[in-house]
Amino acid sequence: MFPRLSFLVAVLAASPGLGQDAKSSTPKPPDDPNPVLEMTLSPAREPVPALRYRLIPRTSDLNPGNAAPLYLRIRHEMTDPAPLKEIDARSADLDKPLAEFPKDDVRKLVDSFSARLKQIEFGANRQTCDWAFSLPEQRSDVINILLPDVQEMRRWARLLSLKARLEVVEGKYEEAVKTLQTGIAFGRHVSENPFVIGSLVGVAISSVMLQRTEELIQQPGAPNLYWALSALPHPLIEMRSALEQEERFAEDMVPELMQVDRTLSPGEWTVRLSKMHANMKRLCSMVVPVPESIAAFDKRDLATFRKETLPTARKYLSERMGVTTAGLGSMNEDEIVARYVAGHFREVRDNSFKATHLPYREAEKVQLKWEADIASLKEGPLAPIIEIMPMLGQVRRVGLRQERKIAALRVIEALRTFAASHQGALPKTLDEITEVPVPIDPATEKPFQYQSDGKTATLFSPLIDNAPKTGVNYKITIRP
Repeated sequence: MFPRLSFLVAVLAASPGLGQDAKSSTPKPPDDPNPVLEMTLSPAREPVPALRYRLIPRTSDLNPGNAAPLYLRIRHEMTDPAPLKEIDARSADLDKPLAEFPKDDVRKLVDSFSARLKQIEFGANRQTCDWAFSLPEQRSDVINILLPDVQEMRRWARLLSLKARLEVVEGKYEEAVKTLQTGIAFGRHVSENPFVIGSLVGVAISSVMLQRTEELIQQPGAPNLYWALSALPHPLIEMRSALEQEERFAEDMVPELMQVDRTLSPGEWTVRLSKMHANMKRLCSMVVPVPESIAAFDKRDLATFRKETLPTARKYLSERMGVTTAGLGSMNEDEIVARYVAGHFREVRDNSFKATHLPYREAEKVQLKWEADIASLKEGPLAPIIEIMPMLGQVRRVGLRQERKIAALRVIEALRTFAASHQGALPKTLDEITEVPVPIDPATEKPFQYQSDGKTATLFSPLIDNAPKTGVNYKITIRP
């Protein structure tokens, strides 16, 4: 697989609920796809003033300048890799119960990185983050732009997550909120590059910070973060720019796909088709491991490709592009095949990406139909291009899962607000909450499912596309 796409697969596989345990050779019993998270909460009124706490800096408070050099410089200033390995070794502490969190050891680690953590905070408060990829100069070879710096940012996110968890355990809630603010802003900065991978890593980073937020609000005396969560941008990680860049990657690497809309001589059409075929073969040579569809395409020389494609090309131009019999008669075989491949590519490209412009509930059926259709296209003349298209269904699910998490946390904070005004009691229905607006589930566009006997409650919403651990399933109890 292409270096960039192999990283994309790794990011998706590492996302909670989207991957399997690749390290284990023995079958494991399936986990509960929608496990219950039990939460014990303390009543908490809205803070005064309401926006006292923020999980992202105000735009008006940001400092001028580019954050990327600050983030990149941290690693290059370190000549000894041992401290970095310590961060990686401590990652397991993020999954331990808070009661087992080794706060003394983590405090030593955090303190040893205090100067570098300060640089990340400085960066998170910058107005821009331009990673300056060589995309303009390397469009025809864009698939080979490597992203080691993006992977390095995940390490700093782990360090920030350890710091936030430490502050929660130590009861330093104000400091924890500040660290969460830095971490979420940092995740948004990581997402600001022209690749979907950057967006996904940005989601992963900010999702880790939301996990720490979830832990914070369960602590006795924790501040109510309803308005801090409500003030987050929606969506938290914007993927549109990256998706629109991905949309044009195939035409950048095979520019002849966009060069069939003017009149050419028969000889020029022969050259145009030859270059188109050669660039598609070049894509085949870069795919590791080689799927059957690529292997089959790679075996076809130009003459074989032309001969096998010509009947389908004639039919497509007639039925899909409205070319008359006389029009087909005026074209040589190279023009017919070139116009067909280019026209079919544009149709496939748009069918692949059009659902990304719809809300989830509208996009679901469109995307599922496309995913069913695309399998047959891997055997056709667009096989190399089909193989490099991003897995948009999974990409959409990752972003939606994060938006659902934010909405669910807002509901939980609304419950704490209600309990503070009703002697610690929970509402029988969400409609009873009048202190703050109660958000709906962005995945279903309906209210979250809620049941309560006044002392305990459940907050539930089903899985997204039946993907494990993408649902909401809280059991909530209020402390006396």
